[in-house]
Amino acid sequence: MPHDLLSHARQRRVNLRLACAAFALAAFSHATQAQEWPNRPVGIVVPYPAGGAVDIVTRALADKLSSQWDQPVVIENKAGAGGLIGSDAVSKSAPDGYTLVMGTVSSHAIAPAVYRKMPYDAAADFGAVSLVALTPCIITVTPEVPARSLRARLAADTAKAAATPDFLARMDDLGFQARTSTPAEFDAYLLAEQTKWAKVVKDAGVPQE
Repeated sequence: MPHDLLSHARQRRVNLRLACAAFALAAFSHATQAQEWPNRPVGIVVPYPAGGAVDIVTRALADKLSSQWDQPVVIENKAGAGGLIGSDAVSKSAPDGYTLVMGTVSSHAIAPAVYRKMPYDAAADFGAVSLVALTPCIITVTPEVPARSLRARLAADTAKAAATPDFLARMDDLGFQARTSTPAEFDAYLLAEQTKWAKVVKDAGVPQE
């Protein structure tokens, strides 16, 4: 471990997070001396189910790290809450460098922006170590599909489903009028409704919460 990292570590006793754009690893203790670490097995928590992409990447990396460190690297899957349960466990573990977490953009970037109350501070409770792997997220269709965007494909499939006799009959039984639209028509409808109801709320003097 570089001397400057050790100096920084003494100033902040936090667990390290290996931030991977798709997957991220967790950290060794800032207070650990380089020549002494690791002198026993290192654990890596995967906050997602076994057999998934994050688990596969972690196990491949752990095999190489074990060889480099001449110490066992033990993988523990603690799935749940989109990666928050496993990450939280590591955030509260001893900052000795022997409990790491393979975090992800979901657990350490998206979650803090989505949830008002987090069980851990994704920035303060972890220290970034290194990216491990990036994974693209793409959607593909066969050339026979007429849609040229996901929105167009979803709109077409929705219109097709809503036009089936049993769906129409079900809507009629419930007292609904079945109606579909193109994405552009729906955008215009939403804008009109937002404008209409904003005026109704304002005119009624209803305060925003």
